[in-house]
Parts: sequence; C-alpha cells; structure tokens
Amino acid sequence: WVLVALVALAAFARFYVLRSIPYGVEGDESKWIFEVVELMIDGEAESSGEYHRDALPGSFYMQAPFQRAAVGIFSARVAVVLYSILGTLAFYWLLRQIAPLPLAALGTFFLSISVMDISASRLANVESHVKLWPILALALLALALQRGRWQLFALSGLALAAGLLTYDTVLPVFGVMLLALVIEFFAGRVALKKALQNLAAFLLPPLLTLPLLLPYFNSRLRYYQIEEKGWNEGWWPTLWENLGQVAQSWFVDTRFDFIYNRQGPILNAVLLPLFFVGIIFAFGTLRQRVSRWALLWMILLLIPVPVLTASPFGRVYYPGLPAVYALIALGGYVLVRELARLLKPNLSPLGLILVIAFLGWLPFYNAYLYFNGVGDPADRQIRREIGEFALDAAQDGAHLYLPYWPIANDPLFIEWQIAELYLHQELAADEIAAAYEQVPLDDFLPRLAADAAAWPAVDILIDTQTSTQRDAWDAMRATLLNCYPGGVLTKGHLFERYHLEVAQLVSPACTPVRLQLAQGIEAEDADPSALPWNLSNGSVDSLRVVCEQEPQNLLWVEGEDMTLGPGWARDVAFVEGWQGSGYLVDNYGSQAATYHTEFAAGEAVYVWVRSYKRVADNAPAQMSLDSQQLIFADSAQTALNKWVWERLGPYETSSEMQDWRIERPYDAPPPEFIALFIDNVVFTSDSNFSPLGESGRSVVHDAIYEFETAASEGYLQINLPAGRYFCRVGLDGGAQFTNAYGNPEVWSNSVELNLEP
Repeated sequence: WVLVALVALAAFARFYVLRSIPYGVEGDESKWIFEVVELMIDGEAESSGEYHRDALPGSFYMQAPFQRAAVGIFSARVAVVLYSILGTLAFYWLLRQIAPLPLAALGTFFLSISVMDISASRLANVESHVKLWPILALALLALALQRGRWQLFALSGLALAAGLLTYDTVLPVFGVMLLALVIEFFAGRVALKKALQNLAAFLLPPLLTLPLLLPYFNSRLRYYQIEEKGWNEGWWPTLWENLGQVAQSWFVDTRFDFIYNRQGPILNAVLLPLFFVGIIFAFGTLRQRVSRWALLWMILLLIPVPVLTASPFGRVYYPGLPAVYALIALGGYVLVRELARLLKPNLSPLGLILVIAFLGWLPFYNAYLYFNGVGDPADRQIRREIGEFALDAAQDGAHLYLPYWPIANDPLFIEWQIAELYLHQELAADEIAAAYEQVPLDDFLPRLAADAAAWPAVDILIDTQTSTQRDAWDAMRATLLNCYPGGVLTKGHLFERYHLEVAQLVSPACTPVRLQLAQGIEAEDADPSALPWNLSNGSVDSLRVVCEQEPQNLLWVEGEDMTLGPGWARDVAFVEGWQGSGYLVDNYGSQAATYHTEFAAGEAVYVWVRSYKRVADNAPAQMSLDSQQLIFADSAQTALNKWVWERLGPYETSSEMQDWRIERPYDAPPPEFIALFIDNVVFTSDSNFSPLGESGRSVVHDAIYEFETAASEGYLQINLPAGRYFCRVGLDGGAQFTNAYGNPEVWSNSVELNLEP
C-alpha cells in the first residue's frame, strides 16, 4: 500500500490540470514534437529531425506510440508524465534494494512531489524524457550485483544505452555506473574473471551506441562553446566562479531554464537543511551502498558538466535529481531516528505527530510553489494561442491566413510548426500544407482580395499584442474590418481570429490592391521605355507616372541588388529599418559581392555604405577598386546595433568601367562569426554629397496616363530623353481601392529605367 500511495501521489501531481497547466508551449517542446510527428508518423524527411532521430532516437521512439494515438502537444505531455511515473516507481525499486524500506519510501515521496520534477514532467521537452533510464539502469545494476548474473549486467547496460540515445545529459550517468561497478567489485572481492565478464556484459550495449553518439556529441561540444567559458583566462578563477554558480543554483537562485524557471533555489528551501545533513551523513557512512551510490550520482551529475560548460541549468541537472532526493531522504531519516532516540518515550508520539504533519504539509506547499512560482513566459503563450486558433480554423473548414511583418522573430512567421501540429489534429498530413499560408503584411490584404473566391471561408490571425510594428498592424486590422465588415471576430489574449465567409469575401466594401511595375519587356526588339504594370484586383482608367533621375555623378544601389558571390544572401528577417526590398548579409567563408559602374577615367569617386554591425570583432568589411582597398564597419569606429553611414574614398578610377568588390575576411573560429548587414551603397564623384539628407534624385516626369477602356494590366510608354530613371506608378482609389493599410493613394514599387541615346 505504501508503493501504491506513492505512485498515486506522483500521478496526481503530474496529471492534475495537465490540459491547462502549463498553458504555453516551450520552443524546444514544439520543435521536437513536430519532428517526431513528421518523421515517425507522417514519414516525411526533414534534415533537422533526421539528424536528431538518427543520433538520439530514444525520445522519438518513446513519443511515437502516443502521437500515433492522437497527434498533439497533450499526447506528448501524457507520454512524459507516464514515463516520469514509471521512473518514480523504478526509483523506489532502486532504493528498496540498497536501503531500508522507510528510506526508500521517504526518498520516493520527496521525488514524487519535487517541484522541479513536476515542472519537467509536464513539458514534453526532449530533456524531460531522460528521467526513467538512469534510474532503471541503476536499479538493474543493483539487482545484477545481488544475483551476480552477467545477463542482468547486460540488461543494466542496455537501459543505460537507451538513456544515452535519448539525450546527451545522460552521459555522466555512464561514469557513475562504471565507478559504482568497480567499487562494488572491490568491496565484494569478486573474482577477477567474474568481474571482467560482468563488466564486459555491462559495457557492451553502451559501447555499441558510440557510432551514433560520437558525431553528435562532437557537435554538442561546439554548441556549448567550452573554449569561450573563460578557461583560457585562468583555470582556478574560472573553476571557482563556475562552482559558485552551481552552488548558488541549488542554495540561492536557479538560472532560468526550459524545464524549470521558478525564482529561488532548485529545491524547496525547507529541504536544504536535510540535503546538507544527508551529504554529511553519506560521507560518514560510505560503507553503505546507498550512501556511496547517492554521492557518486549527485557529484558526477551536478558538478563536472555544469562547471565545465558554465551551465547550471535544470535540464542539465535533471538526470541527477533523484540522487539529490535520496540524500534528502537520508538526511531526514537520520534526523528522525536521532530525534526519536533523544526524546523520552512519553514524547515520542509528539515527535511522530510533527513528522507526519511536516510530510502532510509538504506536498501542498510544493504544489503552491509550482502553480504560483513556475512561470509561463510570453513566447510560450504565443505558440499555444497560435496553435489553438489554427485548430479552430480547421474545425470551421476555413483556410487560415497568417499575416506577418518581415522582421526577426515575428511569431506568425516563425511558429509555423506549432500551427501545423494543431492542424494535424483535424486534418490529414497531406492536407496541412494547403490549409494555411503565411503572407507578408504589406501583401496580405491585396492577396486576400485577389483570392476572394478561392476558399469557402477564411480565418485570419491578427497580432494585437506581440509585434513592435503596431501602427502597421493596427492599420491593416482597421482596413480589414472596414473592407470586409460582418465577419466574426474572436478575441484572444495576444491575437484575434477574424472569420469570413465567401459571400463576404467576394462583395467587399472596398478592395485592397497591389499595384506592380515590372522592369521592362523581355524581348530583343522590345522598347525599353515600355513598362508593364499590373493591378492585383479590379481595373482603372488612368494611372499617375512619376519618374526621378539621379545626377550623372551619383549612383544609388540597394545592397541586395549587387551581384552576390558565394556566402552572400538577401535578407529581411533579422533587423528593422532597412530601405528598398531588404539588405545584404554575409555568411562565414563568403567570397565577394560585386557591382559595375561607369565613371570617367581619372575621376575621384567616393563610396557611401550603410551597414549594421551587432558585435565588436576584428573583422571589418572592405570595399575594393583595383588595388585600392578601404575598410568599413570597423568595430572600433562604428556604432553597434544600428544602421550607420560611412564614407570611403576618394578612389581614383583608372578606366571608364569600374568593378567594385565588397569582401569581409574573417580569421576567427566559425562559432564566433556574426553576420554583417549592408543596406545601401552610393557611388558619387560629388565630394559634398551626403545620403543623410535627400537621395539626390529629382522628379523629371509627373503625368497622368489615361486609357481608352478600364484595364487591370498593360504597358506604359515612357517618353523621356536618354538617361537613367527611377519610375513608379500610382492611383487614387477613392472609396473603391486602398493599399494594404487602407490608404486610397496606391503606389507601385520603383523600377530602374535605362534609356539609351
């Protein structure tokens, strides 16, 4: 009945309101669950998932049966809870083999109600799947030592191998078991031949995992970046500092972590004295197997890796947590035993009442600490709400739109995996890709209008809280509600869902449109002054054409329009404030980005560069012309984390055609590399020009072009003298047309027009 009560307590602590708490979805949780579903359920290939599954298949195979039953976050969390309960049961079995019944029951009781274990067991992070295997492996090792059969040693090694193939935080358990095994052989004076036979049986399964584990652990070592943890600056100061961080996490305040983020020490503070007493008593009773095993387990799991990697995190400690509660139980067991010895017989009932009261109060206090102290960060709530709204859309039979602002970490862009996970609860795997789409915010409403009849109904997620681009979102939302009134608006905490039926889509009160201008007609005999235009919806009978011209001595180039060499790319996602259609970004090992200009020979040319650098390093970029080479984005001269203009030059031109090169030599190790962003490059022979004011362009053509019949596309014949122009077209939509943000003045993109003499 003791065991049944303990298992029931562990189950209640983990299953209670599991659907509601934690509400939010942690990032690694959604990522790994998505990979499990994609690979193990849908059978689809994905590079990140294949990498994780092939190196660490344990958690994939542990989750797969639950996801086959019902795809989703809840199924994954149920799996973790059940494995945690099994781990608690295995812990009792382990302690029962190496300690008296009261100590086994007390240790299992503390683990059952552990605040950290409850927190970890309610999140389907890959780090949470490791609880069962270390405990089971040690329990089987204890059984093998009792029976002396090599088959049981092999079974213990097999359980350890399963843990090693689940996640890398289990690796130190290998050292714990190996040392424990050697110590037990010496303590039991086992014959050398027998000891070697049993040792080989134990070692074989984990050694067979090495072909999978070694490449993965090599990559993990690069991830932890041990060389950057300060060891090169002084061994002893770094060791002392990192040891202090470990001690602080246990006795003062833990670091924020995926699976445990409560303020205060990892343990319930009232248990810290028992933990301390347990450690002292264990050192004094090393002849007892429970003492030496618990100390080995605790020391090797709680010190070497957290100290070496400066990672005093709950997820790193988690496989060693049972050892901590074994020591707490040992401390409590010793204190109660000594208290009973000191109290007179007539006071013993009072002592027993106090102990029972403490043990009865502790689960309620731990529950209070978890439900009131463990946080649910905003990013987790964002994922859950996106997922639930996506599921609502699928249940309504509506096509889901996820508009997003093209900047770093926009949730409606980066959280597509959580949307697909929830869609999977309602749709077949091959239906998911067509069930939703992500559309940039400035293209969304025109796309909605153009595709009005494509779907019987649509659901639109509106970001009401998380985005920094509140003006753009508010304008889009107001335009949506104005042009498509009568939809059903469902409010959430961070997002809103707007549901529209096809009848409302095809009869809008106004029509958001996108006006596009192309570069020109792609044909050998095409007229270069004829520019194709297109209106995404509806038709117009006139357009306004505005063309600007740069001075002869000025050439304004968007960085993303340069000729890109290996390693360079166009991007929009990491920072805001860029001009044009994006910016240029380099990667480690990039070669050169180039551009061709035609200034007169012997002319002095200045180059203005607008760049963005995020960290100080010794790797500036360089702009080269022939043998002339000048640097920019030098950490010592350039402000960080903002766009900065710099002027380079003058460069002397040796011919009438110039080939410019942007390069960024980088000699530091690859893990230290942080990309540089380049927005604009301006070439000019005017020494007085500054891009901080106007662009230098002047309007040379501003005219209304009228059509004989209303049209939605066509060609505009631009009659201008020879030269280089930048043209755009616009319309005044009045009450009929708006742009993506409700403005009736709709303008196209700007295109470059080169007219030869």
